[in-house]
Amino acid sequence: MIELLVVTAIISLLMSLLFPALSAALRQAASTRCQANLRTLGQAMIVYTQDHNGHLPGSALTSAAHLWFDNAGNLAVKSEYSIHNVPGPIEFYDYVAPLAGILRLKVPDAPDGMSRLRAYREMPLLLCPANVGVTATLSAGPPGLEDGQMLSYCTGAAFMLGPFRGSHATEYSGAAGLPGTPYWDAPPGYSPHIARLGNPARKIFLADSGRWSRYNSKPTFSYARIDQDHNSTLFSDFGPFWGISKSYDRSVPNNLNNAAIDARIYAYRHGRREQFLRTGAYRLNAVFYDGHVQSLDDMSSADPELWLPSGSTIAKPTAKFSTGLPIVYEDVRQRYLPAASPTSPYVAP
Repeated sequence: MIELLVVTAIISLLMSLLFPALSAALRQAASTRCQANLRTLGQAMIVYTQDHNGHLPGSALTSAAHLWFDNAGNLAVKSEYSIHNVPGPIEFYDYVAPLAGILRLKVPDAPDGMSRLRAYREMPLLLCPANVGVTATLSAGPPGLEDGQMLSYCTGAAFMLGPFRGSHATEYSGAAGLPGTPYWDAPPGYSPHIARLGNPARKIFLADSGRWSRYNSKPTFSYARIDQDHNSTLFSDFGPFWGISKSYDRSVPNNLNNAAIDARIYAYRHGRREQFLRTGAYRLNAVFYDGHVQSLDDMSSADPELWLPSGSTIAKPTAKFSTGLPIVYEDVRQRYLPAASPTSPYVAP
């Protein structure tokens, strides 16, 4: 009996020593597979731009341009299209549909947005291994659409926007349609084109995403329209520098003290998984427009340069939304644009 107890104690000790190493190895393996997914998607994006004269996939002005028309200055979806009858992209920011042929993805032939979304949820290439099994709860949508696997990756929305006018004037301003004051202004004449981004090695195409998650809610999603704006899209986000990001909420630990949830664990899933740890403890993977993949922590990924076209300006980084939340997270402002002001705006390299 004593010998058995000694052996059991030794085994328990060995297991306690090995489990942390095994967990770390499993996390690294998941990150490696995730990076392989992103690298493949990045290569498909490069092929798409080469085949389409440099235009980017996943924009209302490029791969989704056939879904809408400009009626006297108002952006409107063509009357023949709805959630149940939408060809190609299931909404304006959908980057999967334009890449599906290049990647030979098995997307349903029927032009039904809900069936295509269900297919996206099940494609291994679109699922980060560290995100498999994370359910997004439906907050709004048509009958028949249900809770399901959260989509794993999203694009940088600032690279995708176009000249939306009329009813969207409160959200989008300027010739390029990017948010104007008090958000930021796009460089003059910007369009979603590979030549207009700036240095492609410093501009994120796709990254691990926690869409939609916030400091006060676990992942949810809405799919009620095909003309999804930047707040409602399933496929894109302005990035972790932005104070109301629905993918990269960084309200804690430096920006909000009463958060119910540390939502960093959803997008930054390749570092530590405990909540409310120090800045830099969490990591995500991203693929850039030159095709290289990089692991970034929750502070380095919040550099506005990575998410804005070169020449974009931020003039009021201390401004707040009507909800009181900052337009630019305070720790981001202090690190990346401490001197930005209306007379000396930050200019994205």
